Amino acid sequence: MKQYLIDYIMSLTDSKPKNIEIDNPWSIKFYNTDDKANQRKLKIIGSRNESMHQIALRLHERFKDFPMHSHNYFEMMYICSGKITHIIDGKEIELSRGDFIILNKNTKHAIKKTSAEDIGINIIISTALFESTIEKLYERGYAMEFISHNFRYQPDIKYLYFKIGEILPIENLMENLIYSLYVIDSVDDEIFTQTLSLILLYLSKHPQTLQKTIVNKANEKFNLAVDKYINNNYVNASLTELSKELSLSSAYVSRKVNHAFGMNFKDLQKEYRLNNAARMLHTTNLSIGEIIISVGYENTSYFHREFKKMFNMTPNEYRKAK
Repeated sequence: MKQYLIDYIMSLTDSKPKNIEIDNPWSIKFYNTDDKANQRKLKIIGSRNESMHQIALRLHERFKDFPMHSHNYFEMMYICSGKITHIIDGKEIELSRGDFIILNKNTKHAIKKTSAEDIGINIIISTALFESTIEKLYERGYAMEFISHNFRYQPDIKYLYFKIGEILPIENLMENLIYSLYVIDSVDDEIFTQTLSLILLYLSKHPQTLQKTIVNKANEKFNLAVDKYINNNYVNASLTELSKELSLSSAYVSRKVNHAFGMNFKDLQKEYRLNNAARMLHTTNLSIGEIIISVGYENTSYFHREFKKMFNMTPNEYRKAK
């Protein structure tokens, strides 16, 4: 990354240590502040309406330890200079200049205190936008299998870590984002979203940059089987039927689903239903009422409440945000 951009970013971040509190980056109180320095460090793309947030860019705070925490969205970090160490499942992952990490949603992680030359950029992405971006690229025939497979079909995967080194297109895309957002303070949200697509596309074109992540093969087989079953039967899926297909007891499958996916079977089925409803809102002309019925819901009020809880917007708002 060009030195003048690194110098500019360093001028925006704190120059001395202070206590850190983990907060919701979409929260109004988090960015709607009179603190001009904080406004410069966090860039919300698109609507200022909290329920419509899809993506944000934030400079990583230096000189402090981030305690163990997790998010219900995807987070990416690009290292502009120096080194930044994440702690995931008790393992330290040291990221160096040019490295890129994508954290799966709900991944518990901590970040060690950084020094003056350690500069990182966080890209915070809603689950809906991340998954729809991958789906669109996949549908167009681009090689997104390894990202999609790891995050969708292997919930044991907590992160993907890339050592992109001298892959100039990715570095150039990050430089363009940083220049547009922080130097000239202007970027079109569509351009930003397309840039995100390009970054993911270039990562998929260079799978050799993906560092090894240990996955239990038995768990992988189980996760794939569960995903395939619910994805094909999300309207009428049942724990009893899944257990019969796997020739395992319902109690065992229930515990294993909870461990692998971080939620019980019923909540997992609900997530698949809502994700499919979100996909239909963007890819079909079906009315919201027709979509509600097609994904297996009869109680309209319940669907609207659960949809807003998951996507931070109503179905109508989600369709308009296409």
